[in-house]
Amino acid sequence: QKLYADPEGTLRQERDEFRLLIQKRYQKARAFVDARGDHPVLRPIAFNSGYFMSFRCLNTGAEALRQKLLHTCGVGTIAIDGQTLRVAFAGIDEDLIDEVYTVIYRAAEELAAHSGSAE
Repeated sequence: QKLYADPEGTLRQERDEFRLLIQKRYQKARAFVDARGDHPVLRPIAFNSGYFMSFRCLNTGAEALRQKLLHTCGVGTIAIDGQTLRVAFAGIDEDLIDEVYTVIYRAAEELAAHSGSAE
């Protein structure tokens, strides 16, 4: 009923709520990666409040990390090329962002250690 009564108002409200949701997820992901500074295995590539962010994989390959995350940890990501891993932070519930990003960093560290090239 309400949608038919004021479709523009309802759509605007939903859009604003969605933007706030994405903004909160961005801020949480940003705070997490910023707190890791110059990590020896993963370096965040500059990102804004869109839907995705990417890591430059150092001492491990993006595809190997993607495979480990998917098959061992249940976390889906995209290997854009040999050294770039893409994460859709907008698709992660805000209360799970720290947990998911911890898993990503831990998996990258394990792969790098296994290859014998971690710092």
